[in-house]
Amino acid sequence: MSESNYREIRRSRANDIPATVKRIFSYLAQYKWLLVIVFLCIIIEALTNVASSYFFTPLINDYTCAALPLPTFTAG
Repeated sequence: MSESNYREIRRSRANDIPATVKRIFSYLAQYKWLLVIVFLCIIIEALTNVASSYFFTPLINDYTCAALPLPTFTAG
């Protein structure tokens, strides 16, 4: 593939975007339940990430930060 042909392909756009999207979703329609399961897993994963940060916050605050000595500042 020549460089000019590559640039021409990269600059070209789809002529009928709604029809293209409809065709893609028609291919995915046979996997409807699998897509639902995937989206549910993504939502569960996001919620567990948030929950884990809330779970570790007290541990870090109570045990890690409490063990560190506080700095003392002196004037002068």
